[in-house]
Amino acid sequence: MAIAIYSDGGSDSGQRAAGACIIESTDNRWGIVAYLGKATNNEAEITAALLGFAFVKQIIADNKLEQEKIVWTADSEYTLKSATEYIWRWQKNGWLTANKEPVKNQGLWRSYLNLTQGLKVEPKHVRGHTGHLQNEASDHACNWVKSIEIQNLKAGAQQIEITANPCLSTWLLINAQPFITVARTDASGEQIALCLSEQLSMTPQSIAQDPYRFLKTKLEAALSEAQTLDYPPAITALTNLLTLLRGPV
Repeated sequence: MAIAIYSDGGSDSGQRAAGACIIESTDNRWGIVAYLGKATNNEAEITAALLGFAFVKQIIADNKLEQEKIVWTADSEYTLKSATEYIWRWQKNGWLTANKEPVKNQGLWRSYLNLTQGLKVEPKHVRGHTGHLQNEASDHACNWVKSIEIQNLKAGAQQIEITANPCLSTWLLINAQPFITVARTDASGEQIALCLSEQLSMTPQSIAQDPYRFLKTKLEAALSEAQTLDYPPAITALTNLLTLLRGPV
């Protein structure tokens, strides 16, 4: 199954930032847009791509696909080159730049490595605002989410309609402010990827379609936290619940 990701992100002077992506397979198209709150333009661009790769990981897991080539198109050369060229040098140098300074947005980049593990990513650059359908649609979604009232954003994810969008009217809207907070404190990238994957799995549609998977994900996350805190009563209770949940499946 051929898969393509189109991502775009932007920030209004660091005050209101958003990222959006479109994911296309052979016969499906999905749109995800996230509000980040106070974030930089680069944070928005990277997050937009991470949304796509987190969703693709779910597609691959659900369909039991082998290693897939993902064609990733964006208008940010910095983001594309950082993800597919510079990142290997940063890893080799202990996440330091050529000037021996810590790599910016390190947690986000490590999360990218986590989410793309086992995938073959083919980057494609497109100039912004030149009529590219999916790029224009992602940019439109970003501008839309930056213009809505913040109090209308719920936790988790919700489906919304962006009727004037040039490519896709139905989008999954995520309040990614908690995510970007985690991204700035988790240099390993592991919690970032988990946080994003959890938010993408908390849609009403996904819960209704696969309640077993939803409950299993939440219980496993709680068990991991209990083990980190070394709290035996919770570890025992959660282990028992997971055993009961797996029983009839």
